[in-house]
Amino acid sequence: MGAVYEAVQLRLNKRVAVKLMARDLAANREALARFIARPRSLQHLGHPHLVNVVDLDKPNPASPTW
Repeated sequence: MGAVYEAVQLRLNKRVAVKLMARDLAANREALARFIARPRSLQHLGHPHLVNVVDLDKPNPASPTW
């Protein structure tokens, strides 16, 4: 469904995971809805073996990096 990368949130100097949806799936409304629903449900859980959700955003298709 995509890829997960380890990164650093610079302002907080905190290790984070960044999950990106596969570009070919972004046009699929059902896949996009599932991709967005997962972090929304995960944000209500708290467990040492789960990551904390700190942000969720949709890409801008007009962006050159998209």
